[in-house]
Amino acid sequence: MGVNTGCSADFWGALQNIPQWPEDYSICDRVNHVFDVCIYKDNLNLLFALNLPVPSTLTQELAVEGTAALLNAAHPLVNYPLTEEEVIAIFQEAVETENYEEAISLFAAYNNLYCPLA
Repeated sequence: MGVNTGCSADFWGALQNIPQWPEDYSICDRVNHVFDVCIYKDNLNLLFALNLPVPSTLTQELAVEGTAALLNAAHPLVNYPLTEEEVIAIFQEAVETENYEEAISLFAAYNNLYCPLA
């Protein structure tokens, strides 16, 4: 299977890297819709989530790291340790239980592996 890889939220959120996004996701997709949750403002899209200014809440940090995790899992050239379905399930469980820290830490660790797209 090879070495696990993952790209950071900073990588995915950079405008010059938008063409590298997996085709299943658009910068305009809404976080609430993609993750099937209802905790964010309706206008929070994936690109804005990646670029939240110094996330000040755990839910914001989950949006940042969860969005990067999802893009990593969906990209055919990134050997991410989780599938898209697993990322979404972990995200939803964090929201349902309000135990954000564990999901944030997991996503952040995987998102900061070697980025094969950089």
